[in-house]
This record gives sequence, C-alpha cells and structure tokens, in this order.
Amino acid sequence: MFQPTRLRALPFALTLLTVSALPAADTRRRPPAPRAKAASLTPPVPAEPGLAVLLQHLQRLSVQKDFREFASVTPSDLTGLFGNTWWFHNHSGALGLVLTEEEIRDLGVQEVADLGYLATGVSARSLQEEAGGPGALPVYDPLAKHDPQMIDKLPPETDPVHGKDFAVISGPLHRATYQAGLYRLFKAIPAPLWDELQIRQVRPNPQKPAETHFNLAVKEKPIVEMTVRREADGRLALIYIHYLVWPKALADMAARLPAKGR
Repeated sequence: MFQPTRLRALPFALTLLTVSALPAADTRRRPPAPRAKAASLTPPVPAEPGLAVLLQHLQRLSVQKDFREFASVTPSDLTGLFGNTWWFHNHSGALGLVLTEEEIRDLGVQEVADLGYLATGVSARSLQEEAGGPGALPVYDPLAKHDPQMIDKLPPETDPVHGKDFAVISGPLHRATYQAGLYRLFKAIPAPLWDELQIRQVRPNPQKPAETHFNLAVKEKPIVEMTVRREADGRLALIYIHYLVWPKALADMAARLPAKGR
C-alpha cells in the first residue's frame, strides 16, 4: 500500500549583514565577490555508508546465487528472530514468490518442505488464485498435494498441532529457513534493476540504537523498506524486508530500462 510522501518545508533564515562604511577617501578598486558554486546534482551520501556495501552483497546473493553472501548479510545470532523468519516466508507467499526444487535443496530447507510449509513452485498466492482469486478462501482438501493452511505459514510456538514442527524449524533448521526466506524475497528484484537501486530515507531506530531503517528506491520511487542491525563485528545484517510494490511492477520497471550498449 502506498502512502503519499510527506513534504517537509525547509525553513529559511534571513540574515541581515551590516557593512561598515568605507572611508570617503578610499577609492581603491576592490576585487569582485566570488561567485557562489552551483549546487551539486550528485545524490547525497547515505548516513550509513555500510548500506552500500550491504547492497553489493545482496546483489551477488540474488543475481549470482552466491549463497556464501549469507555470512555477510544475516545476523550472527538469530535468537528472538523467528518472527522475522515467519514474516519473510509469509510476505514472499503473499507476493507470489516461489523457490525452485534446486533452490530448496541448495538452501537446506528440504526438511521444511517435507513438513509441508514450503513447496516447489508454489506460494500462498498461487494457491489462493487456484481457489478463485483475491478474497477466496482456499479449502483444505486431504487429497490435495499442498495444504493452503500450511504453505508459507511457519508454525508458531503455541501451535497445539504442529508444536514439534516449530521445535525443528526454530531450532536446527532456523538459520537455513531464515536465509531461504531472505533469498526468496530478493527474487522479486530483476537482475537489470539492481544497478538502478538508490538508498533513501535512512533513519535510525530511536528505541534500538543498533538498528537502522531505510528504503530502496528506483528513480526516487520507494520500492521496499528494510531494517538492518549493527553486528558486533561492525557489519550490517538484515532483519526486516517489506515490499511497497508488487513484483510485476518491478518487472515492468526493468523492462523499461534502456538496453545497455546501445
């Protein structure tokens, strides 16, 4: 959902300059005042320079599928972040973003898929569309291959039916599931669009000094909001991602880019 950008008026201070009177006999020619420099058109440097480095790691992770980059973009300690993991997959499912069979295997979440929470080429959105589109409620069919009540909906700790699944996914499988959700979300950004991304609206979290919020934009249009956390080793780790546009809109943006080399 889009929110109109708030325009903030910039206050201007009017300064009165008092010039001392020159002696009447002083008729010496004075040098002209220096001209004011033209305003730079270069975008301002982000308040957190580490964000540009983070973006480079994410581009290699997404475009080149270099899973070694997870070590650079994910938290060292995932304690207390299972809700974030849940959100990654829930948000991916709502956007229609899916994983391939190869990705599920290579990301180490085959067991999560075997439990019924992930599936090759399937998302909560695709199941909803099969049920009749937006607003339709998928009906559980015991003969169906996928349960719409489970796909992209990791079990909460209090789930009386799937409590054992929670123990496994939030325990030994937590890191793999967290990373798979993060990777899955960045599949929404087409490869040509990565070079167009801008870091905008960088703002610290006043309640949590280690956290920083920011947006990624294309031609000043915000497309996704994110939160990073400063790790003990100084790097920035992603803990929250929320898209402001649909993946189709991003695909359309990429299609309108001029072909390189022309």
